[in-house]
Amino acid sequence: MTNGSASQYAWERFLAFHKIDTKEVTFLNVQPPEMVTLMDRGDIDAFALWEPFPMRALETMGNKARILARGMDNNIYTAILNVVVSKAFAGKNPEAVERLLKSLAEANEFIKSNPDKAAALVAETVKWDAKGVSQLIKENNYEIVLLPATLKDLSDTAAWLAKANRIKAVPDMKKVVVPDYLKKVNPAGVKLAD
Repeated sequence: MTNGSASQYAWERFLAFHKIDTKEVTFLNVQPPEMVTLMDRGDIDAFALWEPFPMRALETMGNKARILARGMDNNIYTAILNVVVSKAFAGKNPEAVERLLKSLAEANEFIKSNPDKAAALVAETVKWDAKGVSQLIKENNYEIVLLPATLKDLSDTAAWLAKANRIKAVPDMKKVVVPDYLKKVNPAGVKLAD
């Protein structure tokens, strides 16, 4: 895993879900690009990472590797991508924040309407296998929403970061998450209680 990253967070949630004591596992702090090579050599038994690393492990190791679980399995960990801007930037540039959200919404619609073309574009840009990218596109949800589950995920992550002394305290998500910009772009996407 990579200490302090989503990699560590995902591992800890995976182990907790399966009631495996972290003391039974030897963790190595490894940067993502090294993990596939280390596993292929037999220096590590497993890793928790985001794509393209699991896909690359399968390509490199063939039937010597397998995916134990994806983050969304049993709701262990699902990466939610959040748009984060400083309060000062948003205050001075509200139209830029709205344009960013609108462009993300348009990109998501393109992915949904043209999954094969989107996969080909991504594969060409990042030099991945188009078939693998196509599979990843099918496995992901392309919506720009703000849900109660989003606030819970942010709170859970912040609590983990506070416990690891990476942040001083867990912020009140209702004070730091500002739904106003998304409400202007996609009112139906904001599903928070007032």
